[in-house]
Amino acid sequence: MNEKLRINGDPYFGGRVTSWADRIDIKHGSRPNFRKGLKLEEDYIPLPKDSKIETQFKNLAQLDGLYFDKPDQPGEGEGKGKGKGKGKGKGNEDEEKIVYEVEFGRDGALGTLSYRQVFEKKNKKSPGAPVTDWTDVSIESIGNRIVWFKDKVWVKGVVEGQLTFGSSKEIFIWDDIRYADSTPGQGPNPTCSDLLGLVSKKDIKIAPSTANRDGVEIHAAIMCVKGKFKAEKLKENQVTGNVVVHGCVIEKDAGELAKLKKGKNGQPDTYNGYHRKFFYDDRLAVLAPPYFPKTRNIVTTHWRDTTASGW
Repeated sequence: MNEKLRINGDPYFGGRVTSWADRIDIKHGSRPNFRKGLKLEEDYIPLPKDSKIETQFKNLAQLDGLYFDKPDQPGEGEGKGKGKGKGKGKGNEDEEKIVYEVEFGRDGALGTLSYRQVFEKKNKKSPGAPVTDWTDVSIESIGNRIVWFKDKVWVKGVVEGQLTFGSSKEIFIWDDIRYADSTPGQGPNPTCSDLLGLVSKKDIKIAPSTANRDGVEIHAAIMCVKGKFKAEKLKENQVTGNVVVHGCVIEKDAGELAKLKKGKNGQPDTYNGYHRKFFYDDRLAVLAPPYFPKTRNIVTTHWRDTTASGW
């Protein structure tokens, strides 16, 4: 971690925990379990520059992937970006700008990515009325497996194949994102070769949708270069359950997935939000989604002493 760890409760850490800070804050009565140890004052791990990441993925997507410019907004006329569609729908007073919606494996068609333009609801709970029809694309047909959006995008679905998917703005997750070769609640199967990178220059947000009201499961390597991985509009929406991630979470600052409100005049504290259940995908130690950003740090996980012949 590039910041101080603050603990309230009895969290379990199955892997080795390191922190750049020289101490951690533990609330009285909490009992954290660091199964493989805790080490403080480790080297700070710099994240890639947001401008460099955006330029890299934009160029890759335009070269041999899929790149989506900002959708035309009402009254703006024809657009120039790849992936445009002709408008057919109208928004209402609860909807505002036009954004993209993406679904992996729509209608059971595994190995595909489907996209369309929709109006975005002001309450950020789910995509609104469609503006264009769905367009279906085979993931295998995307040459370098890079998909990049210049504007915000809504996403969900079942991923079959390997892909890095990202945005220069926010990514909203409004239902589970799971690998095709996985067991719900348990993550990737031992035979799984599916791999997804979710990269945002800004935030990756859990939308307060009906599907996410009781929790959400995400299989991906997640990176928020300049932002956070967090829940959207916690003050306005009651949610519960777990945010289950099988993969990894890399963020500039720790995002808020829950809020604790102190009770007044003897009233009990109230809790609204999700519990974190993050499971590292061990495959990421040797594999990575296409062109997924890496740090320059080398970590020794295991070694073996040998005697060279002739010594």
